[in-house]
Amino acid sequence: MIFFMALTEELPIYRATYRLLNLLIRATQDFPRFYKYSLGTRMVDVCLEMSMLLYKANSSYEKVELIKEFLSKFSILQMLLRVCAEQKVIDTKKVAVFALEMEKIGKQATGWKQFPREILLCFIIGNGGLYHKNERKNKIG
Repeated sequence: MIFFMALTEELPIYRATYRLLNLLIRATQDFPRFYKYSLGTRMVDVCLEMSMLLYKANSSYEKVELIKEFLSKFSILQMLLRVCAEQKVIDTKKVAVFALEMEKIGKQATGWKQFPREILLCFIIGNGGLYHKNERKNKIG
């Protein structure tokens, strides 16, 4: 069994985050001036940071901390969207669209966060390479 990293742009979590970013950019253009430069700019910045964290996590062997940071940014974005909805800066239809994208991202991020633990439980480091716990004699790779 050989593991390889997918291109970040091909990851479902990246595509969902990218869609969310584009939705945010379009939505914030219609915000009233005060909200555009306070909440709108902040939401776009947080979503951009989330995209960058996905790039870093995809190319890193130490994904867990980066994914935790991603989830932290994700929570901040949820809170900012909730404030926008409560202030009626975003209409109900857009809130529903944002909620669907956020749900997709949240499920994928949580699954991705748990993935490295499964790998660590499934594989042990052997002399000269990775071995599956049930196939110590057969070198992987």
